Amino acid sequence: MILLVVTAVASFLGAYLAEKGKNFATQEDIQRLTKAIEETKIQYARQLEDYKNQQKIIDQAARVAELLAMVYSPDSKDDTERFHRLAWELSLWLPAEMVRDITRCLCQDEAGKRPKEILIAARKILLSDPNDSLLAEQIVHHTARK
Repeated sequence: MILLVVTAVASFLGAYLAEKGKNFATQEDIQRLTKAIEETKIQYARQLEDYKNQQKIIDQAARVAELLAMVYSPDSKDDTERFHRLAWELSLWLPAEMVRDITRCLCQDEAGKRPKEILIAARKILLSDPNDSLLAEQIVHHTARK
């Protein structure tokens, strides 16, 4: 009789521990999956933020180029409102010296930088690369034919 009870208890205990082991393994699997999902979410969020920052840089660069083109393009239509909006927007985020350089350039001050030099300076700021090797002379522009 004791042998029967011991066998029953051992059998029950074996089954119980086997089920507990399965549950523990399942719980570990769930934890691993949850961690992988969270890491993927973080990686995706970083990539999305990088993309947004890249788009912002492109938009800001386009504004600098558009403002310069408004003044230096002979066929450019007179759009004073757009000119002021661009100039003022740029003055909100560009460094003070860059704003002064743009102002001198747009006013065609002899001491001011040329438009391509402004583009190079803006490029270095936007790309966060003071050692960027592009030169003003390497930027193409259209000259009016006579």
